[in-house]
Amino acid sequence: MMNSNSPLGLNRREMLNTAGGGFGMLGLAGLLSQEGMLSTAEGAVASHNPLSPKPSHFPGKAKNVIFLFMYGGPSHIDLFDNKPALKKYAGKNTKDLGIARLGEARSRGKIMPSPFKLKQHGQSGQWVADKLPHIAGVIDEFTVLKSV
Repeated sequence: MMNSNSPLGLNRREMLNTAGGGFGMLGLAGLLSQEGMLSTAEGAVASHNPLSPKPSHFPGKAKNVIFLFMYGGPSHIDLFDNKPALKKYAGKNTKDLGIARLGEARSRGKIMPSPFKLKQHGQSGQWVADKLPHIAGVIDEFTVLKSV
């Protein structure tokens, strides 16, 4: 189902689902290319097929990409986002809070705070769960996107 409110016509869940499949296809294309099972970009130019892959404008520089797409993985809110109000209202039903727009929420269950303790680490003061002690030690070398 397309979301007309989004400029791309996709909601966040649909975008992540599509992106996850797309990254898998990139891996498959890389493996097939190593085995010589894909046509080359130079051959595509010679064939004049407008749908064939074209050579890139710039040579690739990336050596590695780490892409974690984990169904059922821990929430970013549980790992990197301190929400003290969740502790304050823990165990209460969302319908009993009397917040005007809460009726539009997907879940009508009880509020549950993070099961982990979060502390601020590094010069950036980034919140990190106690379950990630090694990441907490080098958190200033990370980029944490909270707007996605």
